[in-house]
Amino acid sequence: QNWEAFLIRVQLLEQGDWEGHREQVVRWVRRFPFHFLSDREYLIARKVWATRGGRLVPLGQGAPNSPLYAVTKSLEEHPVAGPATVLVRTSAFDSTWRCRAVPDPWGGPNTAAEVVLLHSEDIKIPEYLAKTAVKLGMAKFVRELA
Repeated sequence: QNWEAFLIRVQLLEQGDWEGHREQVVRWVRRFPFHFLSDREYLIARKVWATRGGRLVPLGQGAPNSPLYAVTKSLEEHPVAGPATVLVRTSAFDSTWRCRAVPDPWGGPNTAAEVVLLHSEDIKIPEYLAKTAVKLGMAKFVRELA
């Protein structure tokens, strides 16, 4: 949890190793840096794959230094999480990424990681309020992430 100050609670709801795939269902509670936004709850399922010969394979069966791919999707409910209560549950959350080893962009001897992320979520606030939040607080929000 220390890697992001806005992530205030993490709960692993389900974890399996079905057919060698790394699969998880997690519950996150995220606090936004604006006092007019209440905390948001995320129920998300995620799956990670490696690659071998240009095909997706279970994590652990990929070729050495092969790219990793992940898909994360929101869930409306999960038996362990129970129904949404005081928190606003984010129901539209989709995220996917690819991570691969690349040469050091500064010419050093180490390998770097290139991550391509596609992300979309509905945090359930009116558009005018979102625009105001971006105008008044986005710079501070980004600084605090670093």
